[in-house]
Order: sequence, then structure tokens, then C-alpha cells
Amino acid sequence: MADETFAENPWSAEFWNLTRQGQYIKKYGVAVAKTKAKQAGAKLGDLKPRLYPAQPLTILVQRRNIISDTPIATAGDGPPDPNL
Repeated sequence: MADETFAENPWSAEFWNLTRQGQYIKKYGVAVAKTKAKQAGAKLGDLKPRLYPAQPLTILVQRRNIISDTPIATAGDGPPDPNL
């Protein structure tokens, strides 16, 4: 079922869009929407995309072409910076 309207999966972290998810459910039904969400690693009812260890934030940033030289702090990098 190729549909140009839904070329990007609205449940994927890269193209997350609650409005498009609702439109998809109305057009194709809950059963098909569950399958589409599962393909993206999400499920119906999720309010935000899930970030799995296999898909770290840096990959998502690169996909959106917002690459920065500033490293993203992780849990073991020391105390939080009070200036942020």
C-alpha cells in the first residue's frame, strides 16, 4: 500500500508526528497502524518517540543535519553544569 501522503513513518523518531499518526489511523485503521508503529519501534498511545541504545541521539541529530561540534553530555561525564 504505497501512499505518498505517508512516505515517512509518523511513529519513527525521525518523523514523529501525533497529528499524522491520527490521520494514518483514520485512513488505514488501528490494526494497520499498530503494524506501522511496531516497524518504527513504537506503539499506539506513545506520546513521544523512543530512543533505543541502537539509535542514540547523535544518529538522530545527524539525520536532521543539525550536526554540532559540541559533545552531548552523558550520565558519567561528571556533575551538571550550573550555567546551562
